[in-house]
Amino acid sequence: MATRKRAMNGRDEFNRIAHVITCYAVHNTGVAFSLKKVGDNMPKIRTSSKATKVDSISNLFGPAVGKELIEFSCDDKSFGFTSSGLLSNANYSGKSFRFLLFINNRLVESNAAKKALEAVYSSVLPKNSYPF
Repeated sequence: MATRKRAMNGRDEFNRIAHVITCYAVHNTGVAFSLKKVGDNMPKIRTSSKATKVDSISNLFGPAVGKELIEFSCDDKSFGFTSSGLLSNANYSGKSFRFLLFINNRLVESNAAKKALEAVYSSVLPKNSYPF
């Protein structure tokens, strides 16, 4: 336990929890999420159970992101593969790269997939700007 306490202070741990809650709030439509720090009056994260994915993204990351999203889906019966999601179009350029990946309803952190997607967008977006 002492090692864990040294590894992460309260602020860092709250920020990591907020990141995970934010990702799951976007992924799980039909479920309301709320996250509030002890002692704060207002929640840092709040989503509605009636919100769509785009509504949740707009609420959590700002309306500018929600306006620039394109829905996609891919289905390959030979591999038994199905995917769907949202990508920002070339009109959107943020200050940081946001990449939320879920596989079988589990949050996955994949640096390889993140770098590959960044490489695709790098030829389209201006320098020092990032997709959602």
